[in-house]
Amino acid sequence: MPRLTINGIEVEVDAGATVLDAARKAGADVPTLCHYEKTGPQTACMLCVVRDAAADRLVLSCALPAADGMEIVTDDPGVFAARRSALELLMSEHAGDCEGPCERICPAGLHIPLMLRTAQSGDAAGAAALARGDLVFPATLGRICSAPCERVCRRAQYDTAVAIRTTHGALAEAHPPAAAPKPAPSGRTVGIVGSGLAGLAAAAVLARRGHACTVYEKAADACPGRRALGPEKLPPEILDAEIAAVAALGVDLRCGTEVGGRSGQGQEEEKQLTMERLLVAHDAVIIACGLETPAQDRVFVVPEEALAVRAVGAGKNAALLLHFLFSIGRWPCPEITAHRDALRQRLFNSALGRLEDGEKDAYAVEWVHGGPERGDSPEAEAARCLHCDCMKPASCGLRAQAAAHGLPTPFRGGIPRLKVAPVLRAGRILFEPGKCIRCGICVALTRRPGGGPGMAFTGRGLDSRVGPTAGATLAEALGAEAEECVRACPTGALAIENGETPP
Repeated sequence: MPRLTINGIEVEVDAGATVLDAARKAGADVPTLCHYEKTGPQTACMLCVVRDAAADRLVLSCALPAADGMEIVTDDPGVFAARRSALELLMSEHAGDCEGPCERICPAGLHIPLMLRTAQSGDAAGAAALARGDLVFPATLGRICSAPCERVCRRAQYDTAVAIRTTHGALAEAHPPAAAPKPAPSGRTVGIVGSGLAGLAAAAVLARRGHACTVYEKAADACPGRRALGPEKLPPEILDAEIAAVAALGVDLRCGTEVGGRSGQGQEEEKQLTMERLLVAHDAVIIACGLETPAQDRVFVVPEEALAVRAVGAGKNAALLLHFLFSIGRWPCPEITAHRDALRQRLFNSALGRLEDGEKDAYAVEWVHGGPERGDSPEAEAARCLHCDCMKPASCGLRAQAAAHGLPTPFRGGIPRLKVAPVLRAGRILFEPGKCIRCGICVALTRRPGGGPGMAFTGRGLDSRVGPTAGATLAEALGAEAEECVRACPTGALAIENGETPP
């Protein structure tokens, strides 16, 4: 049996094993997008490259047999650079979005395509719950949001943008939140100064994760800044209902309580608090009202942005950072700046960009439903969504490797991307050719004795594609191997419609 070293660790493998097998036995993390145990090495993605130190050359570990005396290095700068170059080539021709343009631009992080698909399926209450989970104030924002999502909606290239803002607003107004079980208490307490959208959004996010929150507001009513918009712009009953939903999470809302003022001015002591008292009472404090305070490890300053959706996003981000710091069990945390920067880095995102005139018909084959006029119900309007997002947002190996190798997002490659090709369907299974990296796994899995229709390569060079054998439907080509092909596909090219929850 061959004995070789992987990063200085000696391993012994069975005869016929590959260098990739040896590396994994040694605990080395060697990425690959085209290696599937059942089909064997396809040597297509080039990501499994390692260095043969004795020969000082780069080799593909998935196809190279392990041999006695080999000295393999899997993680030096040259190897990393080679893998990154391979990824850049794969991403350069990638024709697809990881997240829809509307979702990418939403400051509060609403998964808009998922909400619209849920509404379109007839689950209006579920769509409202998704909107409330991401936006905290979906009905309020349905009235006052500036709707940046609609400005980038790809449906506008065909007729008019999907009415996203009024859709989530109508869903939320029609379907109030159901009572939900409260999470187990974390034992952490947070004081939040300011009951604007930023402060209340932070309170909601923290309360959902078991942290006890108290919100302090000097005005008589919560969210005074948004109330000043007037009842024509924002009916008070809508705002009050969503504030009550935040309080129902266990948030203690104390209006008429000022923080930061000087004592001895005729106010009751419990109605006038100093920062010192707050820091004694709470593990952390979030300032969401513009109050000036000295920089401290346990104090977070969150702007109450003029744009309502940005205010919600700012509050959510602060809460998520605080929850992360609580979770790692190191509080206060000297590396707070590094953690904040890490939290702000979103997942890698491929962006298709604007459709060219010759691509619009192909892009529309599967998704364009409904006419150019706005729908007369949230369900009808949701049917106009083009579903630009990927159906494999969590398990796409290409996305994960692009992030691991530091590719910029959105990525702009050095060669023209593939032209958009029509989406093919087999029941709930979708095939998006533009996201295929031509790994060959589905071709190998559907290679049948007797030459029945399967998946096949067509074209040559940069025009090479994978698709059903000529004349076959996607269902015929995938056949009994359909679900396995979806599981084995390393990208979102083969996926189950609405089959994954976004990360």
